[in-house]
Amino acid sequence: SAASDVYKRQVLLADLLVRVGEEPFFNFLAGVIQAHITDTSAFLDFAESRLGRKNRVWIEKRLKE
Repeated sequence: SAASDVYKRQVLLADLLVRVGEEPFFNFLAGVIQAHITDTSAFLDFAESRLGRKNRVWIEKRLKE
């Protein structure tokens, strides 16, 4: 359902915060907002550029769960 998808994304973001730390996480989110990123592929590309390949792969795996 749409509600479970939203919840899944919220949990993913909370886990990403723990994974990368507060400052990198909030800098990343600010960049997402500033770049007006609205689709998954752009989000993943931006995550890789800001947080590294390992974190991009981790996000991709989480989105498929």
